[in-house]
Amino acid sequence: SFSFFDEQNILIENPASHVVSTGSYIYSVRLDNENDENENCFTELTFSILVYDDLTVSVNSSTICASEESTTITATSSGQGLSYSWSVPEGANDPGNVASFQASIEGIYSVIITDQNNCTATDFGTLSINPNPTVSVNSQSICASDGSAAITASATGQGLSYSWSVPQGANDPGNTASFQASV
Repeated sequence: SFSFFDEQNILIENPASHVVSTGSYIYSVRLDNENDENENCFTELTFSILVYDDLTVSVNSSTICASEESTTITATSSGQGLSYSWSVPEGANDPGNVASFQASIEGIYSVIITDQNNCTATDFGTLSINPNPTVSVNSQSICASDGSAAITASATGQGLSYSWSVPQGANDPGNTASFQASV
């Protein structure tokens, strides 16, 4: 049979259940020979359990427009002496053992980090790519006596804002999809 004892030589059931925080814990185990009626035949062994701080990691999420080339994906961690193992969307290149890299493929980027004590942590971030809005503007031909023409931008997308370039002498119409122009 065997019995576990803590640093104060108090009998405990399971050493792992007594580990409550970061640090080093010393225990002993006593192995008794069950055939020994006098309980003189036993072996005692001392061992320790070393508990490290929890490792944490956070991966950023990002949203870019389709016209942007890439964005930076970064794993931020509390640990030291880290190695990084990334899982990336299909079509994306494996960045290797790095904390930060450029990404241009939409999807989930997850990382498993391992510290010098072999503790691990994992997290993920998402890269979303919004389509670029499309726009077309009507062309007008008018006679000088007509006074003005309606200029209209037809666009796709949501939450659009408009910025017009107009000829010298024309009034800037501001953030609007259509306006009257006379130049």
